[in-house]
Amino acid sequence: MDLPFLPTPQPVIKRIFYFLNNKITLKGKSLVDLGAGDGRVAIFVAKEYFMQSSAVEINLEMLQTIKDTIAQIDSDKDKLTERIRVIEADLFNFDVSSFDVVYTYPFPKCIRSFIHIFHQMKKGAYMICIRWALEPEQILPFELYDLTEIAQFPVYIYRKG
Repeated sequence: MDLPFLPTPQPVIKRIFYFLNNKITLKGKSLVDLGAGDGRVAIFVAKEYFMQSSAVEINLEMLQTIKDTIAQIDSDKDKLTERIRVIEADLFNFDVSSFDVVYTYPFPKCIRSFIHIFHQMKKGAYMICIRWALEPEQILPFELYDLTEIAQFPVYIYRKG
């Protein structure tokens, strides 16, 4: 399935993780960005919150963009290459069961696949959905945080119960 690259605006990313860091301490936690695009989410959390992050992308040009960006901004102090894994993979076939946070941009035409991904998550893990919400009756039990007002952009965070 070919999906377009729709980057989450940087101010929205900042608001999302500021909120989430007030729910759980993000430092040392793990994040996977499924369909990472240019890697902005994985890079941001590794740099700002010292999370272990994985950028999962199938598009080879986008993968190279992520690697180039990391190489440009990394320093001896940041050591981003130690905290960011860049992975060529199909997001629909990637195992998310070991991650604390799963970041997604679930397009309506493939929302059922994201429900499957939610069920793979470990108990207590968070799934961040940009723009489109999951079908709640199919992911019980969960807690929902609607950050649309805070982020000024449609953002839904689900915590698996």
